[in-house]
Amino acid sequence: MLSSNGHQRRLAVVCVTSKVQIVETAESREDGYHVTFRVRYPEELLSWILGWGADVAVTEPESFKNRVSEEIENMIKRY
Repeated sequence: MLSSNGHQRRLAVVCVTSKVQIVETAESREDGYHVTFRVRYPEELLSWILGWGADVAVTEPESFKNRVSEEIENMIKRY
């Protein structure tokens, strides 16, 4: 992700379980953009998160961080 000044920025994501899927907060910080989502199941965001490649970091919940890590490990095994 590129910021307005052309420097690369990271996207940090927090998933909160909810009955609806919405962006709860989104803010630009010194270290990148921090976004909190409310979702029924964090799995709903898995493909989207993986699409960001190394430019994203899931900060919580720990269980979703582990799920993303598992998926990346499975991808590495395949290739």
